[in-house]
Amino acid sequence: MAPPTRRERAAAAAAAAVEARPSSSAPTPAGPAAVEVQRRRVGGGWTSRRISFYASRAYFILIILQIPLFRVPCRAGTCTTPIQVTSSQLVSNEIFPPAVVKAMLYPGAIVSSLTKSKTFPRWSDLFDMYNLSEAKNASAVIDLQRLEILAGSYFCVAGALVGIINPGRMTLFGTLLVIWGLVKEALFGKPVNSDPTQSTYVYPTILIALICAFMSITYNVKKTARSSPPVSIAKPLKSSAKSKLKSVAIYPRCSLSDSLHLVGGSRRRWASCRSQSSRFAYSARPSPIVLKTDHAVDPSEPKNLDESSSASRSGLYITSCHPSGTAGVMGASSTSSLRFLEKFVCWGTRDREEAPPFLICNDPLIKKELLASGSRVTTECSIALGKLRQKRLFLEQSGACCIAMPCQFLHAWHDEISQGCSVPFLHVGDCVVKELQAANLKPVEYGSNVCVGVLATDNTLARKCYLDKLESQGFEVLCPDEASMKHTVLPSVDAFRKGDMEGARNLLRVSLQVLLVRAANKIILASDDLIGILPDDDPLLKKCIDPLDALVREAIICARAPRP
Repeated sequence: MAPPTRRERAAAAAAAAVEARPSSSAPTPAGPAAVEVQRRRVGGGWTSRRISFYASRAYFILIILQIPLFRVPCRAGTCTTPIQVTSSQLVSNEIFPPAVVKAMLYPGAIVSSLTKSKTFPRWSDLFDMYNLSEAKNASAVIDLQRLEILAGSYFCVAGALVGIINPGRMTLFGTLLVIWGLVKEALFGKPVNSDPTQSTYVYPTILIALICAFMSITYNVKKTARSSPPVSIAKPLKSSAKSKLKSVAIYPRCSLSDSLHLVGGSRRRWASCRSQSSRFAYSARPSPIVLKTDHAVDPSEPKNLDESSSASRSGLYITSCHPSGTAGVMGASSTSSLRFLEKFVCWGTRDREEAPPFLICNDPLIKKELLASGSRVTTECSIALGKLRQKRLFLEQSGACCIAMPCQFLHAWHDEISQGCSVPFLHVGDCVVKELQAANLKPVEYGSNVCVGVLATDNTLARKCYLDKLESQGFEVLCPDEASMKHTVLPSVDAFRKGDMEGARNLLRVSLQVLLVRAANKIILASDDLIGILPDDDPLLKKCIDPLDALVREAIICARAPRP
């Protein structure tokens, strides 16, 4: 006789339950509530979270025990793990105490000593074991030539430590960055290495590290596949005022003719102001440092010049803010003058307010004459300075309450141009120093002063504009050396002029990173040629200062100051 099937056994169990059920006339007292116990099926525990848990710990073991992943030259000689690359950089810069660096190195040193000599390493001999005692005296060129490997090693070590608590994408990003640095060096053969013992080598274990880093990321498929509920959008009526407001740019693009004298009144709109983007227009992005004063200017939300706005429609003009203040603008570059006026109008426009009136006097030929003379005072330079003094006198006689020069290049001759001026003649260096003092910055390195980097295409002109003023206020100043100027700063400007945006941005990023590694709090972009190379969303711009922002804010404050 064949054994009963599963369906037959289920039917028999149901019939037995019906027969054993008590009658409704004699109800029995209710017993305790039954507790249903669900058992997890065998083999269903390998979820994405559990895989990420084990993968992150495997990656941590690879990093902390210093399993060799590659072989590259570094300040300590030859480094084979991300911890060794990171430790050589930390020891040379003295960012962390030596005890912290030794704590990272000690687990790997124990494993290495036990496998070789079967003895425990001494705590005091760790730096000698890894050849880190002389890392401070080693040249930084080795690290600068392999920035991808250096940055990727930092991310690998930080991601391995953070992944113990919360696994994330930092480990994968660091590993991919290291692999890209190794592959780029193998493909392009730069930097050239003549010593075969110091050549770059990749171990197969880096593939294990890549797999662990990839699997340490938690993927929630259900959350990704879940569709968001539809959201109803209320559309204004055709007759309402909001429907007439079309999408306009956040910052208006304005074009100015290169005429010698252009007068802009406070009751009229800016000359040829339009919202569409222009090829030669720059976005008026705010500086990361905002000066706190009684007449604060908020650059975070500049107002648009639109016909429907209260600031531009015809009507009574509010004269309580700046009854007679007119800002004089003296330029020698159409691009810098355009950027200044764009920010001046955008940041000076508020609800029921107009931007302060301005007078502009622009002559691009003067800059060519000064560039031809360089930093020397020649006959051509004296003639050009005489022309600038005439333009300054024209602005004074036209009723300007203050004068600003948007072109940073002209501020090297600020004292000669402003001699005998009867109104405040703003200096871009004074404006930047004033905002740096108001920002109350903390030094990056303990026990040192606040360090400010100055990045310019001409260090001599930058010294006249910024260095002396910063040092007089107690700031430590950093400038790129000759090698950095020759190989990164000037080639970046040349690539930008030739249209090679990617090359220009990469070279400028390297120049900024060199100053940041040397503990610079902020970096002043002390040349108009460096503005506009990096995109607006580049994180390095948070560490940079556009001096034109400080000059614009000071000009607005000066124009709106009460007059006797």
